[in-house]
Amino acid sequence: MGREPTGDDLKDAYEQVMLILFRLLFVAYAEDQYLLPYRTNGHYQDHSLRRIALRLTEDRRAARETLDRAATSMWDGVRQLWHAGTAPRREQARQDGYRGHGSETARRERGTAAQAASTATASTE
Repeated sequence: MGREPTGDDLKDAYEQVMLILFRLLFVAYAEDQYLLPYRTNGHYQDHSLRRIALRLTEDRRAARETLDRAATSMWDGVRQLWHAGTAPRREQARQDGYRGHGSETARRERGTAAQAASTATASTE
């Protein structure tokens, strides 16, 4: 067997689980509010989180629950939902010169705002 998880291992696992939970909630809410193309795009409907949940429910009710530890199709489908809307924006951001830390102008503006806030705080003390 493996080793006992450390506190850092447990913290990392907790953060990963929370990230997954919030992503699932975000997609579920967006589908429910029709912020995603659930009504207008048949391909999206077929691969939506709602459809995945319905398939799981139908399988359970029909006693078709089978566990294949190597199968990842539903997980892969959920991951595709998370990344479907971000890939085009990521590519556009690269074309616009974004390298993961904001544009040079945005960095200067953040630095100027932080400096102004620091100066304002120092002058009131």
